[in-house]
Amino acid sequence: MIWYFVPFDKLFNKQGASRLDELMRGDLASGEFNTTSPQDIKIAEEYLYIVIDYLKAVISTIRSKYSTISIKGKLGLKLIVVGACDALSTYKNINGDIYKNILERAISLIEGEEIKNFSDQVPGLKSDIEACKLINASYNSMETILLNKGQPYDEILVAFNYWVGLEEMLDNNSLEEGLSSIQNNEGLVTIMFTDISSFDRQATMLGDEKSLDIVKISDDISSQILKELKGDKIRSTGRGLVAIFKSVSQAIDAGLKIQNKIDEHNIHQEEDEKIRLKIGLNCGEPKYENDDIYGLSVDLAEKICNFANSGKVIVSNTVKELSPEDQFNFKNLGPYELPNIEAQQILFEVGYND
Repeated sequence: MIWYFVPFDKLFNKQGASRLDELMRGDLASGEFNTTSPQDIKIAEEYLYIVIDYLKAVISTIRSKYSTISIKGKLGLKLIVVGACDALSTYKNINGDIYKNILERAISLIEGEEIKNFSDQVPGLKSDIEACKLINASYNSMETILLNKGQPYDEILVAFNYWVGLEEMLDNNSLEEGLSSIQNNEGLVTIMFTDISSFDRQATMLGDEKSLDIVKISDDISSQILKELKGDKIRSTGRGLVAIFKSVSQAIDAGLKIQNKIDEHNIHQEEDEKIRLKIGLNCGEPKYENDDIYGLSVDLAEKICNFANSGKVIVSNTVKELSPEDQFNFKNLGPYELPNIEAQQILFEVGYND
């Protein structure tokens, strides 16, 4: 049998909903599952229908409040699927291969094309506190359904509203209020850390005056790009800076343009005086206090920057998931253990599409 997929932008209109119903009545669960066990295939098909029925109900509930959906909302639906599959794993005692097959078939429906290896990204997603809130809400909702205690889709809507940066309810003009809160740095932002690699050794070799010149040039280049791409500089670190962006794509673009400008500058420099800048990006909802930002999302951005090699822009899995798919390319560097971060992180080196 052939797998059929609904393009994501069709899920939020009448035609798309009808197509989803049509597929559910047909052989949506058929296809080549990544397992050789006939029993596992049978189980995967059975539980896949449960997840997709759940996803249909969730989408129907969300559509009652949203006529369109953002890139972050799209990721939110994926997190909802993760939570549902986690609940199935707990209450139906499914093994890893079945879990992976169910998860990736459901994610493929959201994407409109076959998606493989999404399960490898789950640990990184679960390391984000805000993502975990939506995953846990979905887990609890699926748990309620599996235990025949009701159909708690309103709870998912509340969690989804928080995920996309709105208030708990969307009536009484709270949609505009929610959007305003995001514009006032109370929602999701992309956090940038820059740092000059091996700066202490370079400063020892060059002395204070020249090393401070290197920092100033680096900061001046970075600050100019931030201004062009609507980034807000939070503070200097003495060898780099911290900034936030409301747009994920502008944050990535800024990182790449900063590196390009640094490369242009380095052409005319002696080897010992070249700026070797590394940049790390992560998305999250930081805490704001005394003109600074704090929180796990900030810590992760800093550790990603520390992980990066000079000349590179390295991003978290969350940044990749929220990025426009046609503007950048992402080289998967694999899962890494970063200092004082509990879950392994899937990191990506980012560049422009050719």
